[in-house]
Amino acid sequence: AVLGLLCGSVITLLTTAPLASGAIAGPGHWVGGLRSDATGLPLFGWSTTGGDLRVPHFFATHLLQVLPISGWLADRLNARFASTWVWAVAGLGLGAVVLTMVQAVAGQPFLGWSVQR
Repeated sequence: AVLGLLCGSVITLLTTAPLASGAIAGPGHWVGGLRSDATGLPLFGWSTTGGDLRVPHFFATHLLQVLPISGWLADRLNARFASTWVWAVAGLGLGAVVLTMVQAVAGQPFLGWSVQR
């Protein structure tokens, strides 16, 4: 729970700063592509025409919930390896945040396909 809180909070703040400040590609969450959510990914609304800074923010924020839940599950399934499992999940989560941030800043849609209107 502590790792989730620390890791998730810090990485969420780091992904929120450029999103809120408009430091990357001006105001808004779009990088390249259409500056509209009209063609957004179903359910999430993430851009399908360019990068979207909300994607890494989503993964960072939900790391707060994923780490304590994965720790609880790992403890129930095999307490001996629970700590290793939680650190592995933390590494994968941080990797997902970094990869999606790089992808968004490069102006690429999350799923890699682009819808142009």
